[in-house]
Amino acid sequence: MVDGDQELRANGEPEALPYFRRGQESWNLYRDNECYAEVYEAGQASLRFVEFWDCMTRITTHRLDELTKPINQ
Repeated sequence: MVDGDQELRANGEPEALPYFRRGQESWNLYRDNECYAEVYEAGQASLRFVEFWDCMTRITTHRLDELTKPINQ
């Protein structure tokens, strides 16, 4: 992304990395809130810890898939 930003900067265009970082921070907040909501909506459970980390893994894996797939697919 840094290389792409150098090219954008050379062409007088805005850099992408600051926007990506802000987007990623927002995504982290979404992921955390989604997993907490998913786990606590089920009420009291002894497997909350396991369910929480399953959710974190599932959502993070999906995000990584989104970021690594080619745009023009």
